[in-house]
Amino acid sequence: DAAADAAAAERILAPNFDASQWQMAMALNAHGAALAGLNAYPEAERKLLESLKGLSSAPMPGAVAKGRQRLVALYTEWGKPDAAARYVPQ
Repeated sequence: DAAADAAAAERILAPNFDASQWQMAMALNAHGAALAGLNAYPEAERKLLESLKGLSSAPMPGAVAKGRQRLVALYTEWGKPDAAARYVPQ
């Protein structure tokens, strides 16, 4: 259900927002996380990476950190530790 809800949010936002805007970035990030939970790794990766830049303008504290955590979790689950290491907080 989470993947379907996030996809619906993207469709609703698409006419007025792009990935550089935090509203769409949040929807992309949620969709990416849901897809990762379904083991749809390539599509999840695309959405999570696309969301990162826009998350930096989100008014919610920790949005970028959460996006990075989701990438770490994705790459770890996917068996790509080198990619995961790029997003671990320093």
